[in-house]
Amino acid sequence: MEPRTIEELLALYELEPALKDVFVEGPTDRAFVESVLRYAGLVNVQVNEIELVDIPDPVLARIATCSGKRQRVIALAIELERASASDLMRRVCCVADADEEAGRTPAVVGALLLYTDFTSVQLYAYSPDVLQRYLDLVVLGFPLRAEATLRLMEPVLREMALSRRVNDTLRLATAPVDATDDCEISDAAIVCDTARFTLRFLSKAAATHRRDEYLAEKRRLEALLPGDPRFWVHGEDFVHLLYWIIVRRRGAGSGRTVSRDLLGKALLLAVPFDVVVTKPLFVELRRRLS
Repeated sequence: MEPRTIEELLALYELEPALKDVFVEGPTDRAFVESVLRYAGLVNVQVNEIELVDIPDPVLARIATCSGKRQRVIALAIELERASASDLMRRVCCVADADEEAGRTPAVVGALLLYTDFTSVQLYAYSPDVLQRYLDLVVLGFPLRAEATLRLMEPVLREMALSRRVNDTLRLATAPVDATDDCEISDAAIVCDTARFTLRFLSKAAATHRRDEYLAEKRRLEALLPGDPRFWVHGEDFVHLLYWIIVRRRGAGSGRTVSRDLLGKALLLAVPFDVVVTKPLFVELRRRLS
């Protein structure tokens, strides 16, 4: 299917006043938001992935210096608001991951723009109840309770989250490194060699000479992290580390867990929609699109 232009969308909204759209970043976001809205009775709302819309470079450049899916969702929201001859607030919503802005006022705001309640959709599954449901029904016989598992994960997830944030603030411009390569798991703890993790990260960024600067910035940012991990845990880190723990404590054989690629989706299946619909994002979606 050829991506629609913004001009085509605007014409469509003029011709079909009953049309209601939500635009999200990717397929997992689409499936989750669509399922929650259907649960809430909003069956006439179309949820779309951002790749279905052509976002011209000049439009994107107004709000971002890079071209990721999050930036494209934000750019679409701002451009539709700017270019539409009519008020689209009750008909169109663009939902972007809050990312590192979770829990605080985002840098870009707009009438058609909403953000996830936590860093990403995946963090709606970051709860003892949701994880316990998955461990009970899928993993079977996992030796740790969900609450203990999340406690094990939190220090490593914090290290991973901080490396991402320092990467941004120091403009190191490198991809994350896998912290599990520096971790060992025992009966009741994950031991992470943070010094080795830091060295590998800085080596990848060709910035080992900036180690002291990295550590100072990490300490500064750590002091700013909110108390609720859902406001700083990266969704991919959460899924990756959880899979690593399950495989090491239970094995990767048939029936013990789903594949790494499917784990994030499987966790979202365990999220209770009656709880999710009370979160601010979905309260606002229901208010606008009902």
